[in-house]
Amino acid sequence: GASSGLGREIALCLALRERANVVVTARRRDRLEALKAEIESRSASRAHVVAVDLGDAEGVRTLFREATAQGQVTGLVNCAGITFYGRTLDASMAECLKIIAVNQVATMHATMLFLKYFLERGTGAILAVTSVTGIVPAPFQNVYSATKHAVQAFTEGLAREYRGGGVSICTFA
Repeated sequence: GASSGLGREIALCLALRERANVVVTARRRDRLEALKAEIESRSASRAHVVAVDLGDAEGVRTLFREATAQGQVTGLVNCAGITFYGRTLDASMAECLKIIAVNQVATMHATMLFLKYFLERGTGAILAVTSVTGIVPAPFQNVYSATKHAVQAFTEGLAREYRGGGVSICTFA
């Protein structure tokens, strides 16, 4: 989710302050290319663009393949997210399923792919950007809130399961 919001700012921070090379992903290639240009004009860091829809399982697999093809990956930031704002019954089931696919399923899928990769190397870090609405439900964003709650629980559980394996796993709400 690097095309806007927190995802964009985290990518900038990693590249500009931490001097990390980054792989940025989202659906909107034009925004990712602009982010790449900004990173590469302001620092020695490199940015690789992967424009995919993370709501599609193939998008997550493409991200993993392209990221690991760039060299050794040391961290994953799960920050993709979409929402519907309004009364829950005003959202179509298709809208709800898309929110679940992007916010919850893609995050779990990417986490599992990269966690295995990191465990094989004995090092790595995974950050899942959740939300306060994953802890305290948010009326008019119930589906979003439910997905963030699921990601919060999933990530906290993984952190306990794989403690001591060399991989730092945490959330940011």
